[in-house]
Amino acid sequence: MAKKNGKEYLILWEKWQKLKATIQESLPQQIEDVFTHFKAAMGQQLSKDVVRFAHLGNKDEEIYLHLLKMMNVYRAIIAQAEEAQGENPEADVLLAGISEVLASRLKDFEEISSDESNPVTVEKQGIVSNANLSMAEAMDNLSAQIIKKSQENSLHWLKSAKTILITEALEECYTKYQETLRQVLTALDDLHSRTAARSCTELLQREWEEIGNIIKVQIPPLEAIAPEKAPKIYKLLTLLRELYQQTGPVVNGLQTLLGTPPFRPSPLISLEEFTKILESVKIKPNTAVNKEFRGLSNALTKQANGLFARFSTDITQTSSQMKKTISSDLLLANEIRDSFSKTLQTLPKEITPPSEEAETDILNGIKETISIKIESMGDSLGEFNAKNQEEIRAFATSKPDIPEVERNEIAQKLKEVWFATPPENAEEISTFLDNCWGSEICNPAKNKIQRQIKSNLEKIEKAAFLFKKEVLLYEVCTYEELLTHSVARLRDSAWDVAVSAATTLDDTFKTLQTILKKNNITIICPAPHEIFNAQEHEVLVAEKQEGFKKGEIVKIVTSGYKINEQVILRANIIAAR
Repeated sequence: MAKKNGKEYLILWEKWQKLKATIQESLPQQIEDVFTHFKAAMGQQLSKDVVRFAHLGNKDEEIYLHLLKMMNVYRAIIAQAEEAQGENPEADVLLAGISEVLASRLKDFEEISSDESNPVTVEKQGIVSNANLSMAEAMDNLSAQIIKKSQENSLHWLKSAKTILITEALEECYTKYQETLRQVLTALDDLHSRTAARSCTELLQREWEEIGNIIKVQIPPLEAIAPEKAPKIYKLLTLLRELYQQTGPVVNGLQTLLGTPPFRPSPLISLEEFTKILESVKIKPNTAVNKEFRGLSNALTKQANGLFARFSTDITQTSSQMKKTISSDLLLANEIRDSFSKTLQTLPKEITPPSEEAETDILNGIKETISIKIESMGDSLGEFNAKNQEEIRAFATSKPDIPEVERNEIAQKLKEVWFATPPENAEEISTFLDNCWGSEICNPAKNKIQRQIKSNLEKIEKAAFLFKKEVLLYEVCTYEELLTHSVARLRDSAWDVAVSAATTLDDTFKTLQTILKKNNITIICPAPHEIFNAQEHEVLVAEKQEGFKKGEIVKIVTSGYKINEQVILRANIIAAR
């Protein structure tokens, strides 16, 4: 264990142990509570799905309601028959017979009816209730199994009780629910196995047949009586006919429905739909567990964020590399500037001109140009140093720029790994964090930070490259132009001061080239007759030259330069055409 983090690791371990103990103590009751609420939710869903998928719908319950209506009509017919007694003596016997038959049917109906409840509805509710009891019993057994498993291995259950149910028991609950729902629907489809439904169905069939027989056998003699002589009898006949006509479609519709096989999807409800039942379950949060979990979660988040402090070494190393790059260019710049300064000091301060003043003017002009170079380089060097040193300081004191969203994702993944495969003791926390740091958990963020670090380094390297190209090599190139155009006139002079100055100036250029080579800057200086190369050479003038072939280099005007085989300035040449 790292000594620096030893105390934090011990605190983290203590929080972990406390959370496990709290969960182990409270989890059984939490699991039981979840199952209790889930059983109730499943029962409610079962009642809804029975209505949704029932083949008969509420047609079986309507049979009883139609029977009730028939019995009321029977009573009305019996009452009407009593009123019609004496209206036509020949009809009294027939009316008495009809009343006797209907009274008998009323008695049969009263034997299967109870109170004011629809016996078919009560029977169906009983089937659903029994199925719910059976399903609840299966859930109780499953709950007991999960509680037992959680006590045997509490580490496996470091989740919410609802999550436990989803991951460990949802599919089994789903299978049981589907099975129970199909059993209920099968039972409801079978009218003949249901006492109340069968009795009502058979009774309705018999009543319809009985009314039909009455209409066929007993009604014709009554219809022979003139309506104006027996209005009460005709009212009774109308009630019978209407009842028969209304009952026929009910019977026929029921028979057609029973003869049609039910169509139901498979599965009846999807696993996703079933999962929503569980998701709708509201469970009172376990405050004790939540408190301990928050403490551990915060500690793990702190460790996850602390992983990025490991980039301090990378930042420090890169800062050193950046400083080295700038320092190298500063040293190079100072060497070049010092060479110019020494040259300026070596050139004669007071010049006694010969008879021709042209060479004196050239020397004074060269001295003035070198002075300007020294001053200009001083300004550029100071600006370059100040700007880049500030960039390096800002980078060296920076922290890894990882957005909060990504930090949270890393912390969450680290927690998931912790809960899945936690360290066995506090001493292993350091190894655990090392493994997380080297895994896919942190790799995306690490790559991003490394790109940031690389980007800062490349920024400094680019600045150094431009400083070499636009400042240092520019000064060297323009100095070489000075040699080509001005110093050349001093070399052949009869004036020894001019010749000595020319030698000094030529030696300075050789010194400059030595300095550049020492700093890994390769000089591009093609010899006469070399073939023109567009990558390294730039033609200033193309002219015909005796002894030279087309494309050959006649003369070099200024040298070119490259760093690590990258050409940064092409040599200016005169080529043959």
